[in-house]
Amino acid sequence: MRRITIWLHELEPLVPADLVDERFRCFAAGEPVPRIELDLTPLDDRGKAVAPAMRVRFPDPQRREHAAGGGQLGSQLLQPPLASQIKQGFRSLKVERGGEQRIFDKSEVLDDKPETRKSVRLTAGGSGWVLVLVSELFETWDHFHAVCREFIEHVLVTPPFSDPDIKPLIGFELVFAPAGARGLFGTREAIRVVQAKNAKPGAVQDRRIFGSNKSVADFLKAMRWRGKKGGGHMVLVVINSEARGGAGGARDGTPTWTTITGGDNEDWKDVALHEMGHAFGLADEYYAAEGVDNGNPSPLEPNLSRHPDPGKAPWARFWPDRSALPWCQPSGSLATLDEQAAKGVDLFAGRARFGDMVGTFQGARYDAKKYFRAAFDCRMHHTDVEFCPCCRAIIREVILAKEPI
Repeated sequence: MRRITIWLHELEPLVPADLVDERFRCFAAGEPVPRIELDLTPLDDRGKAVAPAMRVRFPDPQRREHAAGGGQLGSQLLQPPLASQIKQGFRSLKVERGGEQRIFDKSEVLDDKPETRKSVRLTAGGSGWVLVLVSELFETWDHFHAVCREFIEHVLVTPPFSDPDIKPLIGFELVFAPAGARGLFGTREAIRVVQAKNAKPGAVQDRRIFGSNKSVADFLKAMRWRGKKGGGHMVLVVINSEARGGAGGARDGTPTWTTITGGDNEDWKDVALHEMGHAFGLADEYYAAEGVDNGNPSPLEPNLSRHPDPGKAPWARFWPDRSALPWCQPSGSLATLDEQAAKGVDLFAGRARFGDMVGTFQGARYDAKKYFRAAFDCRMHHTDVEFCPCCRAIIREVILAKEPI
């Protein structure tokens, strides 16, 4: 007896998206849910049926309760997969509906793993903002859950997420499925390619590790995650790998990626926060990056300026009184790269001298001259320091606006 699992999103175009949406609407309204019936035929190596077609009905949506803060319960609609059994051995499975068909390889539908997919809300975040943590290359829920709890604890003590008015707004949801040999989103092959490239003599080290953004979207669709109704969210794919790397997300909904391995004297959780910074719209603030194309975007990211005068910088709106802290005194070209070098200001001396002061500091976005950043140092420059006041203010704006990312 072979167990099979088929997720509804895998059946397009046999089951169109508008029918899926209609089923959820009817379920939520207490109306009869349109039936989806499928004919399943197991096939041998030659594509011949090894047993008569079996008619099955796709299960109706379900409502899952979760903690919603303040001792209250909330709920989310989910679409369970089709789970069935086939007695005969088979090479592929023909799925038919309404005269159309799709052939699945047995590796796509066999469900022989003891671990199952699950989606769990750990903290509610009220009606605020949710960080969705998606598993990749994890085989067990317990391992993924332990890694995520460690990361969540780190996030909640990191400004601005730890700010008294922000912390209560933040929720976390864990979405897990056992990875299998290839992974869920193609990251195993991506890691192999990056490691092979980095091993070449004289190669520029590439730390960008990410998989298929579309596969992540399809997976979340299968798990019925469509964003947090009435609030914002961000998707972070957590990769179980010994390679250090990741990739920043974007404000267009592109997920953020991170492995659970840091570099020398580096915590992977801080790397993850840096990559999350990109999803909040922040640019890299380091100015030495061999082989990286600057891109010269327009408009520029909100943590960068083309003007040495801090009064013309985007962050001037956060602190209109530039005669008071956190503004550097005097402002303007106080901390340009040339002046830092002339004064012999190294990294640690610069951190001690400037701290959280805000001004215009020359060098950012892979260019030593063209752009100015708001602070001497920041998590968008080095992962072992906190976000600077400018980046914290930008992140706060996004969370308070409850915008999806």
